[in-house]
Amino acid sequence: MGTVTRLEGRAPVLALVAATAAALAYAYTFTFSQFVPYDDEGYFTVTVQHLLDGHRLYDDVPVPYGPFFYLSRWLIHGALRVPLVTDAVRLITIGHWLLCAALLAAVTYRLSHRRDGRLWLTTITFVAMVLQLSTAAREPGHPQELAALLIGVVCLLATFVAPGQRSLACGLLGAAAGASLLVKINVGVFFAAGMGVALVLLGPTGGWWRLVRRGSIVVIALPFALLRRDVGQLWAAEFCAVTTVGIALAWIVAYRIELDVRCTPRDVFLYPVGMLCATVVTVGFMMLRGTSLAGLWSGAVLQPVQFPLQFGWPVRIGGYAVLCGAMSAALLLLYETGGERTRARLVSRVLPPCKLGAAGFAIGEALTERWGRTPETLLTYGPAFLWLALVPPIGVRWSPREAFGRTLLCLIAAPQVLIAYPVPGSQVLFGTMVIVVIGVLLLSDVLVALVSAASGTSRPLRPCSPPWDSMRAAASRPMPTADRSMWTAAASCGSRSRIPCCTSGWWTTSKRPRTPSCRRSD
Repeated sequence: MGTVTRLEGRAPVLALVAATAAALAYAYTFTFSQFVPYDDEGYFTVTVQHLLDGHRLYDDVPVPYGPFFYLSRWLIHGALRVPLVTDAVRLITIGHWLLCAALLAAVTYRLSHRRDGRLWLTTITFVAMVLQLSTAAREPGHPQELAALLIGVVCLLATFVAPGQRSLACGLLGAAAGASLLVKINVGVFFAAGMGVALVLLGPTGGWWRLVRRGSIVVIALPFALLRRDVGQLWAAEFCAVTTVGIALAWIVAYRIELDVRCTPRDVFLYPVGMLCATVVTVGFMMLRGTSLAGLWSGAVLQPVQFPLQFGWPVRIGGYAVLCGAMSAALLLLYETGGERTRARLVSRVLPPCKLGAAGFAIGEALTERWGRTPETLLTYGPAFLWLALVPPIGVRWSPREAFGRTLLCLIAAPQVLIAYPVPGSQVLFGTMVIVVIGVLLLSDVLVALVSAASGTSRPLRPCSPPWDSMRAAASRPMPTADRSMWTAAASCGSRSRIPCCTSGWWTTSKRPRTPSCRRSD
């Protein structure tokens, strides 16, 4: 019996080790068996060689991507003397690919509320991310692999934010956002905007900061600002609609999320400071290599902004994506405007099946992408269910780490799908990778709800009414002064909420809780 118990305890660890070994073999064989006709690998290898040879990028060598990518390549091939050959470039791609998958799997481990079973969920995330990000092997050496790695670093960093270390964390988050802006500007803009809004919503709730929190709703204008040239076409209007709805729903739930410890204005202020530091270091490096500010601005900012006018194709929209977004918005409206009884019923009966369906959809899309499924389905359906990850299962209250990490994940994932415009190729898979992680977290929530329901600790019971008859009978008998004061406090508590010492209107355990207001104080 003891041997069986030990094997059951080791099974998730063995599964994770086996998945890691299989991922290494798969990544190596798949990467070294790919070659695409447009040969981005050769183009970026040549531009890096020009940098190492001392040529001025952006001025003498036209480059449409940001300078932080070239700073990282200079550190690898210049400072560390790694040969700039095809084998090295592809091995670096494998490192970025698997490291990003491991970071996002660690995010699942950190944010899963249920402790037993976390390793299984971590393994699911790792396998799904290895398959989802296999597109990196088709374009070795592309800057998007570094951008994806930065997103993975930020998501994991958000799970280690402690109350006394939020200033440092916000500064590091800002530095990562600045680096992302200087790798691939379209990825960086949506990444930095989503993360900045998340930090604002996780900040103070009173005073002048309330205006800042409400003003952050402008983030929902990002889809229209991006697609304004094509919004007259049906596909662009639908893509704009589903993305706007996804961002808006995530913002509404994040705005009302409860936190025990919030970021201070000083913490949030360090976010743009971190962005500025990353920008100064990167731009300073390029200027030392001979690049002018005018050439850098033209190549890294102006040319990418004009790219949609030169090249691109429509995003394929799922047939019922707009309807799915509308139904999700209606569900959230009912959840936010309904009373306590309506909300309790939604959390216990309606949201768990919705979470399970969204989790199965996200994980299934990631696992089957390698075999020719259409990736745009997750791109267009995914944003509608992101807000579900911010609603805890019944009887559960998020810890500060969970609330901070989940809020950051949702507000990063919602606008990140916009990177699929104007070229919905491999960008679709990079833009939806955080949605897959959120899908696994939704599966974790469903498991928590099932265990709670099975144990009977979160089963909603019938509403209780104050025991007036017992209170009257007790009041008719002589009692000590302390006991009389206790019953008086109980009666006043019951008159306010219909249930003594329970303001929610529903008991969440089989035993009636005793609150400090109804305890006897001798």
